[in-house]
Amino acid sequence: MNNSYKDEINNKIYDYIAGYINCSTDQLKEEGTHFVKNEKAANNYVKILSIRDTNIISLSEEKYELGKQLLSGKTRDELYEGNNLKTLCDIEGFENSLAFDAEGNTNTTIVLCAIKDNEIIAIAGAAPTGKLMEVGIDVKKNWLPKQ
Repeated sequence: MNNSYKDEINNKIYDYIAGYINCSTDQLKEEGTHFVKNEKAANNYVKILSIRDTNIISLSEEKYELGKQLLSGKTRDELYEGNNLKTLCDIEGFENSLAFDAEGNTNTTIVLCAIKDNEIIAIAGAAPTGKLMEVGIDVKKNWLPKQ
């Protein structure tokens, strides 16, 4: 794949993400932590997104000042520590997306959970395996399409 095609794909991805969390593509590419007041978001909206050395914190208007006050100066790890992966350690049925050792440690570095009515119904997890990321996806059986 040539570089111009890769650049075009990356630009489309950045445009999509920027539109989703209401930031600029420049903010997605600028190192550091950026706070975005997301006028399109519903009340109590908080999204934290990290790409390379950039953290974007997108907040609904009424959460913006409080979020900025509470999250300013935090490292990337501190921004995500409320979403500790170990809290997912005891959930059964997601062995492809999350694997833990006996001490509860995992090499999974990216996790996306689908939640319906306060229940985790699907998890996608990614773990580094050299230059590539290994991705595992699990969906609870009762949420799989009927065949």
